[in-house]
Amino acid sequence: MITRYTLLGLLFLMGFTTLRAQEIALTPPPKINWMTWEEMMAANAETPKKIFVDAYTDWCGWCKRMDATTFKNPNLVNYLNEHYYAVKLDAEMRDTVLFQDSAMVPSSDRPRAPHQLAVWLLNGKMSYPTFVILDENYRNFGPIPGYKKPAELEPFLVFIGEGHYRSTDWNSFYTNFQPQFN
Repeated sequence: MITRYTLLGLLFLMGFTTLRAQEIALTPPPKINWMTWEEMMAANAETPKKIFVDAYTDWCGWCKRMDATTFKNPNLVNYLNEHYYAVKLDAEMRDTVLFQDSAMVPSSDRPRAPHQLAVWLLNGKMSYPTFVILDENYRNFGPIPGYKKPAELEPFLVFIGEGHYRSTDWNSFYTNFQPQFN
């Protein structure tokens, strides 16, 4: 037989569970703290950190898919925000960017001309999406081309973000790497 107190307890528990579910549903998912190149340089001058660059174009379908899928993964988002300055770089932007005592501009006046900064970052291999990871001193570890799922991008982020490159080679690291992002 259910007592009045048991019934009240169950009603209270159901109400609390419903409120908690609503609270969780209202909590927005984490987002990558994307920066411009200039914002990153200012932040890196103040507090040096590794840099993750997403080189994209506005016409790139795979770039948009990465934004809608990979860059929404909470594990990847939290890892990037903790270990990197994340930069969204329009590889065809028209702006002048000051970097390492140089004024970098679009490579030509024609439409869809790559920007000199993107050409430098991607080592002249212009395909999108492409990701570049730099250390605190802007050392370029080389472009990582193509659409990547979170578990495919994770080993690159961890290898450089946690400094494994200082003590082991990529092949040894990658062979033993166990992805945590799903």
